[in-house]
Amino acid sequence: MIRMITLVFGFALGVLICSCATPKRSYQLKDVHSDLTRYEASSLNPLQISPYSHSVFGLPEFDQYLEETYRTIIQVRFAETTVLKTEEQLSKDGTAGEFTDAFAFAYRELPLLKIQMDRLHFRGLELLTQTNPEITGQSEENSALLKNEITFSLEEIQFLRIKIKKFIDTSKQLYAKVFTETPTSNRLSATKLPIHNPHKNTPLFLSNADDRCYATREYRQWFAFWGMVRISSLSLDEMFPDPNQSYRFEEKVTLLDGLSLAFLLSPISTLTTKTIRVDACDSPLIAEYKATLAERDLYKTLIAKQKEEETPAVSDSGDNREVEPKRTILKRVAVVQLTSGIVLQGDIQGFTEETVQLDSDSGSVNLQKSQIQRIRYTRIQVDANGKPI
Repeated sequence: MIRMITLVFGFALGVLICSCATPKRSYQLKDVHSDLTRYEASSLNPLQISPYSHSVFGLPEFDQYLEETYRTIIQVRFAETTVLKTEEQLSKDGTAGEFTDAFAFAYRELPLLKIQMDRLHFRGLELLTQTNPEITGQSEENSALLKNEITFSLEEIQFLRIKIKKFIDTSKQLYAKVFTETPTSNRLSATKLPIHNPHKNTPLFLSNADDRCYATREYRQWFAFWGMVRISSLSLDEMFPDPNQSYRFEEKVTLLDGLSLAFLLSPISTLTTKTIRVDACDSPLIAEYKATLAERDLYKTLIAKQKEEETPAVSDSGDNREVEPKRTILKRVAVVQLTSGIVLQGDIQGFTEETVQLDSDSGSVNLQKSQIQRIRYTRIQVDANGKPI
């Protein structure tokens, strides 16, 4: 009897230790995104359908990945449910009703969540190869549990990546029905730039304070009656060409504007000018994702080159050697187009956070990544010594 009690007590203690070693992290909707707090008691709460949680293993790299993955999954589930509910509500009475604010959130976040899932999928595949006990320092049981959780998160991400494009397209179709206001412009405004949507049924995104901006463009705007009447028209399709890009713009008086005022005798002619500066911007998430894709392409290039170098040359010996027809020798090279318009061609030997080392016919050169517009790959015909023909 005492032995039985001891065994039961030992088993319970073991379960307690295991549960303490890998405690569960359960979510409330407010833990996922502060904007979603109001929907915790509504039919839009995805946690009511399937409560999401993951284990905490005490391994920062894995715990951070699982935390970020589950947060993303919940937000995608919320956005998908919102789009479906909005579509259903519109079919009933033609308005989004109580789902208007939630739809605005879903419409804004879905493209970013798609990028986030692509990044998490790539990162999860890397971590999945590092779940063995020798690397994690965990027990066999915990390592198996860690592998199962990453596998589950990857399967869920893969499933959602297939579905999310459909919901992005649906949300674009519903946007014009949810927000039916027609944008207007006021030509008499001297302080406000009349911004409307140059792309049909697509809103114009303004950047956040922490966005990374580039590709600055400037335009001159002419006014009469000392800035009271706008007399020149700017092409908004030219100012904001990409409907999926966010922008930052500023209307200001530059030194050149001041000189033109003096030349035109503004007090007499009443003509004035202002400069409108437009910056194309990316959120930190998109900028990081673009950098990840660039690094992955460079890494693939180096791996492909290494495999080509390690492939042993096949040679026949003896009198029975068959004479093979001469084959065309092709070599894979990188074609690098710089922002200045110059195009370089050669082998990528390595890269750092800021530079790319390119080995060309004219020698080895280190290129700043900020100078590179794009990199593409092609195959060229070379002779036996590897020189281009």
